[in-house]
Amino acid sequence: MTSWEKIVTGKELVTAKNLRKRTYIVKKERRVSLAELEEEGWKEFKTYKDKRFVGVKKDKSCDEIFEDKVWTLFANMGFTDMNTDRCFKMQYDFKNPEITQQIDVFAADEETVIIVECKATKTVKKSSFKKMIEAYYGQMDGLRKEAQKKYPGRKVKFIWASSNYIMNKATINYYFELAKHLGSCARYQLLGNLFANQEIRNMDNKIPAIEGKMGGNKYYSFSIEPEKLLKIGYVLHRNEANKSMMPTYQRIIKKKRLQDIQKFIIHLLLALIQMEKVCNLILYLKKRKLNLLFRVLVFFIYLKNIVLLILLTDSIDYMVIRIPNMPPKIVYL
Repeated sequence: MTSWEKIVTGKELVTAKNLRKRTYIVKKERRVSLAELEEEGWKEFKTYKDKRFVGVKKDKSCDEIFEDKVWTLFANMGFTDMNTDRCFKMQYDFKNPEITQQIDVFAADEETVIIVECKATKTVKKSSFKKMIEAYYGQMDGLRKEAQKKYPGRKVKFIWASSNYIMNKATINYYFELAKHLGSCARYQLLGNLFANQEIRNMDNKIPAIEGKMGGNKYYSFSIEPEKLLKIGYVLHRNEANKSMMPTYQRIIKKKRLQDIQKFIIHLLLALIQMEKVCNLILYLKKRKLNLLFRVLVFFIYLKNIVLLILLTDSIDYMVIRIPNMPPKIVYL
């Protein structure tokens, strides 16, 4: 049976994340077994008041370090339900519940479930994992159904992640870099790739907008929640991970750049507050039918150092528009 008790959230997830960050394992053992433990690679590092016990630690294996690295990536992306350790197993044969598969990384949020198989080696090797992937493929349908029993309505995807194998290392490094700068927002870039051109269920894609005409062409001005926009957007970064897609154009944004943008927006909002006062004054003067020269003079007196963009719009109408309720289709050349 599936060991769902190994899935943690909230504070337990934070605790698991702190343990995963370590490059070594620690445990408390009886001192009488110390010699045997040392033969297995354990080292004494702590003593207790009760001399019968001893604290030992051992460096993690390269495959466990890589697995923890991938697990931490998904935790940093904001997935809310994850396996606490390497002992999480899932049932995939409904005729025999005792037949299970150990899962390296299980990550779920309010809409998706991601199951990751990790493979790592100390030295560079060439491998296609043909037999392993074929065996894993035979389990995927059962694992998908088992995940959807626990998390109904979620979309399920599988990822094969490797380190030091000659495959595509650039992809996993790309998402590590992205999560470092964007945090949980990087999750939407990953999901946009995995679920490209698939409908996002239960998403309200109607938003109020202003339709205007300028130069004989229509345009739409609207506000949209960032979370909704992130779900339907995808940025083609100039990166080895995206080299098989349509021509890429965008460099990965840096955290400092985001902080600079935040400061700019705050200053812009303060300017817009002043601008609103100016516009209200102009409307008042227009209603009073005062002359144009006086209105312009008053405008520049209040404007001071505020930069104002004036759009010469022919006509304006209020309406509701539909935005696409799915990530864009990614074209592979």
